[in-house]
Amino acid sequence: ASDMPLANDENKTHLILILLSPPTDIILSSTSFDENISSGSTIAILSGVDEDLNDSHTFKFVSSTYYGPDNDSFTIDGNKIAINICYDSEFPLIAHEQVQAGADVVLVPSCTDTQAGFYRVRIGCQARALENQCYVLQSPTFGEALWSEAVDVNTGRASIYTPVDYGFPDNGILAEGSADTAQWVYADLDVNEIARVRQQGQVFNYRDWPLQNTLRGPKLD
Repeated sequence: ASDMPLANDENKTHLILILLSPPTDIILSSTSFDENISSGSTIAILSGVDEDLNDSHTFKFVSSTYYGPDNDSFTIDGNKIAINICYDSEFPLIAHEQVQAGADVVLVPSCTDTQAGFYRVRIGCQARALENQCYVLQSPTFGEALWSEAVDVNTGRASIYTPVDYGFPDNGILAEGSADTAQWVYADLDVNEIARVRQQGQVFNYRDWPLQNTLRGPKLD
């Protein structure tokens, strides 16, 4: 629980108490797997049951004599990457559902043959990074694709986008390459910063997403 002053009314101080309920259960997507499965394979997805719908959860193994003899055989990977292919990035709900499922990074491979097409995807990527407070990686094709009659001469440049908030670049661009140039574009991505900005940022786009569902415009007779 936490408390914060709300207002002073003469000699009275009003407080709001925010009570957060703990998770009530853990859901494991699968309880069995093939004994011959390849090393490094995903065997199940963990999720928490929590009445505080906007809370996020982390998981770890418990070490004890009873629990944990086989802990070294498994790892919990909290970093999930979602994929929006080109045009997908221009629609908010797709990326939002992926982020709700646990992705902190959205990869957007794209194929655009005009500057307008490139910027549509770029603007979509930055919007997704803003509203979900996550990382978005744009990876476009460029130049000729002589092996395909369906693809014209492509244009674009690779970029890594971030939330526009404390601790991130003011323009929301962590790294970007040169236009129509074959090169590596890379940066260190700290997913802990994503969790931090969602809790302590200047704005709370990710948390406040459901509020837009309460908006109603004027009715026309």
